[in-house]
Amino acid sequence: MSISTGIRIHTMEYNEPSKKPRGFAAMTPSERSRVASLGGKEAHRLGVAHRWLAGSEEAKRAGRKGGKASKRRPKSTFFNENNS
Repeated sequence: MSISTGIRIHTMEYNEPSKKPRGFAAMTPSERSRVASLGGKEAHRLGVAHRWLAGSEEAKRAGRKGGKASKRRPKSTFFNENNS
């Protein structure tokens, strides 16, 4: 489907074959874990990894910030009484 501005809008039909997953999506959970572990080890080796100290003020601030952000996020409206 095209509109007058020349922008093409692609609509997927049900009979089209789906694309194969790529990258991390194509990996098994154990493969993803192995790759992530290698990345973490390399970051520590290079000295660029972040280290949280248990009970540190920095960790407490980050936890409060994350809690506030999750409370501000709107609730999902995917399942409501109108969709039953």
